[in-house]
Amino acid sequence: MADALEAGAATAQARGALTSAAQLWELAGLRTPADHTAQYAARMAAAGRALFHSGDTRRAWSVLDTAAATLPAGPERARVLLELSHVVFHEGATQRAVSLCTQAGAEADGSRLLTIEAGLRQTWYGTHDLAAELRAIETTLRLLTKDDVATDPDLAACVWMIAADVRFFTGHGIDRDLIERSRRLLNPASTSWAAEWTQMTWRSLAKHVEDPGDARALYADEFATAVNVGDEVAIGTSLMHLAELDCWLGEWQRARQAVQQSMEIMQQSGSRRWRGFVLYAHGLVQAHYGELDEAQAAAEEGLSLAAEFDDSWVSALHLIVTGFVALCRDDPVEADRQLTRADKIMQAAGVAEPARHRFHGDHLEAVVATGDLDRAAGLVERLERRAKVAPYPWLVAVASRSRGIVSMAQGDLETSATAFERALAVHATLPMPFEHARTLLWQGRALRRRKEKLAARAALTEAERIFARLGAELRRLGLQRGAIGELTPTEERIARLVASGMTNKEVAAATFVTVKTVEANLGRIYRKLGVQSRRSLTSVVGGFPDADGIRPS
Repeated sequence: MADALEAGAATAQARGALTSAAQLWELAGLRTPADHTAQYAARMAAAGRALFHSGDTRRAWSVLDTAAATLPAGPERARVLLELSHVVFHEGATQRAVSLCTQAGAEADGSRLLTIEAGLRQTWYGTHDLAAELRAIETTLRLLTKDDVATDPDLAACVWMIAADVRFFTGHGIDRDLIERSRRLLNPASTSWAAEWTQMTWRSLAKHVEDPGDARALYADEFATAVNVGDEVAIGTSLMHLAELDCWLGEWQRARQAVQQSMEIMQQSGSRRWRGFVLYAHGLVQAHYGELDEAQAAAEEGLSLAAEFDDSWVSALHLIVTGFVALCRDDPVEADRQLTRADKIMQAAGVAEPARHRFHGDHLEAVVATGDLDRAAGLVERLERRAKVAPYPWLVAVASRSRGIVSMAQGDLETSATAFERALAVHATLPMPFEHARTLLWQGRALRRRKEKLAARAALTEAERIFARLGAELRRLGLQRGAIGELTPTEERIARLVASGMTNKEVAAATFVTVKTVEANLGRIYRKLGVQSRRSLTSVVGGFPDADGIRPS
């Protein structure tokens, strides 16, 4: 009876009926004779796996937990524990997932391949501590033999790809050799979990270090495959990745549609940790559209979920959104506070590479706007060091733009101009239009400082064209901030009134503030624009178009 049920489960799974397959696998396990522990373990593990991929994560947890409690310590229970760890991880209990993998490795009883699998999963789930991830994968890498490569090529390919991934995020650069060895070994038609993880890791690496358009094609293929087999969790996660990539690529409407679908799927599946990821993508898209209140609400819900699971990785993602929202609201102090929190979380987790949590450009702008140029210079130097180790296009562009911003604030316009040109040369090959337009905006400001009015207008006009095509609401995104140099809207208005010939008392009356407030603002204006007199201020302000040459939305 158990054998017949197992055959039925395999047939159901092959045609994509995962819920039916899970029921049949579980029935097969319950009818397996008590002394056939290996068969029982395999069947219950398959039931839990099918339940998980059908979107019923809570039932999957229950089935696997019960099976693990029924089995004696040993390799059979180790296999169930590894399946359970996967479900637990996706429910947000990352540290418990790592603990289950450690227990499974201890119970592997000399099975090297099972020990390697335990090490791989321990690495995958240890996102809260990348130093521990690195130790786990390096230990696992040393276990791999030439015989293992021949016996289980999918497993070997997975070890190599995940090793490259962890080394990259811990700051050791891009190991192209290891990546290519993995890709050459992997059979694209394979459906094993190790093959799936290898492909998943390659998609992640491609997303962060390759052309985002090429990476999007990989995730689109994953989405199509997930739809074909009815894997609800994979459908939801691939949509989340597609939404983030489409946001980077400037396809904001497509991103909005993808993230809405992903939200619905994650709500139905009950996968609370992945809901946190999807809320991040949701907030990111809304923030780029200028829907700042909605973006803030999504981030706050995501932070609440992350706190519930003590998930630093997800917390940092939502702090990135809150920091960007604050920057758009012309509140650099709050933006700095939120992004400094994200930075501390990532440093504590051992994440050295900026690729995944991309807040560094926003953080630099916020710190410059607060006037703390020494700290800003330190942030730029850190970015530049990372770009030397792993010079992927996005990082080079952001590091160069950040150097340009700091140099401009320091009054070094020659270095600033060179840095912006270097950033724009990278943008020409990088299909990320919002970032491109931001760099053009800063270049336009720098050119105006150099009194190159025609070139400044050209840069600002091109920035306006890109923003308009994207559908960015300029004022709601804070893009009007800093219309002269890096001035706030209040500072800009006072600067224009002073430049028109008004006295401080007249400016105070016109802006409904005190004379002392006008004087305090003038001090900041002079420092930011690098001028020392009203006459110099008039010269700087007089030749500039309003609002960066960008018309109000």
